[in-house]
Amino acid sequence: MSEGDLELIKSIADNDNDFGGLNENASFLEVIRKTYEETFISRMLAYTFEKDEELVGKFIEFAGEHSSCIVNKTVRCEKVVPGGRIDIFVEAQDSSGKRYTITIENKINSKEHGDQTDCYYNYVNRYYGDCKNMYFYLTPEYNCNGCKSEWFRPITYKQLYLTIGNNDDDKVADFKKHIKKYFCGEKIRMKEVHKKILENYGNLKRLMSEADEAYEAEKQQLFSTIKTKLGVDEKGWKTQVKLEQSLGDSYRIYKENWYHNDDDKTKTFYFYAELLYVDNNPNEICVQGTVKTYGHDKKNIRFVKFIQDEQYAQQYVINKGLFYILYQEPFSSQTDMYSDEWKSELEKFAIENIGKAIEKTDQVFKEFNEYIKQSEKA
Repeated sequence: MSEGDLELIKSIADNDNDFGGLNENASFLEVIRKTYEETFISRMLAYTFEKDEELVGKFIEFAGEHSSCIVNKTVRCEKVVPGGRIDIFVEAQDSSGKRYTITIENKINSKEHGDQTDCYYNYVNRYYGDCKNMYFYLTPEYNCNGCKSEWFRPITYKQLYLTIGNNDDDKVADFKKHIKKYFCGEKIRMKEVHKKILENYGNLKRLMSEADEAYEAEKQQLFSTIKTKLGVDEKGWKTQVKLEQSLGDSYRIYKENWYHNDDDKTKTFYFYAELLYVDNNPNEICVQGTVKTYGHDKKNIRFVKFIQDEQYAQQYVINKGLFYILYQEPFSSQTDMYSDEWKSELEKFAIENIGKAIEKTDQVFKEFNEYIKQSEKA
């Protein structure tokens, strides 16, 4: 890795304050990553028209009209008409019997395409000729680009924000908060850290690939050292490197008699000691002595009862089986990760604690066999 690569990584890290984070004040649309999604925002606006009893009347006033109390309304989102879909279409009637329609074209980051607004005006004017028809072109402050139809009145989200009442409905309150945060001023700009990542995306992919290769090489070297120093081959033990999607990379050691298999995985239990990279993460490494069991054959049932009766370990459920942790020790170090001192500490920790995990697992296995013998005599 060149000096320039290191400077690139450092500069990105220095700019990375809250990259990818969402604080407790995040709106629902932020949480589901639909901050600027027109369709979702239109649906929330339609919902707000349904819940805010005064909003229809206020829009009628925006158009310079005066209405009596609105007694009936129908709100539709994405109403299909020739030439497109009207984002928000409201039909309403006041206490005097006068009927109204409100047509809203919602544009967040886009501009009008084709003759949308003219098409919508022609449709509504033709089929709702006996109503007082009003048309609005709704945009954030930063996207006031206007539309083709002279009949559509421009309105901003800032005006909308000030118009929506203090509704008790939590969804409306959340939507109002979202409008204020994102659509009442200048558009929130991309963070500098995001810009740097995008500008240097090719280099970062290369660096990540190199880092992955180096990471795997370091792990494999450690596994080989453990195997040699514990004398795995000389003792006739078996080893396995297993990638568990839900757990991470695991280097496992088995003794020949530690597992029982009737050529049927529904009748299997086995013991093992392991060095585990939880979620394949070098910040979370531990050694465990573990036993796993599948199925409900007689011997398995007796084994589970033995573990539970003796309270040897905490039970976990994974992949439709059960596994129990008999021994567990996490690795920690105060030195810089992957420095020579850090690697030396990890190697010493792994060998020492795998030895302890083997001893503990072997003890439990022997006690289990004795338990079986006593059960059979009884």
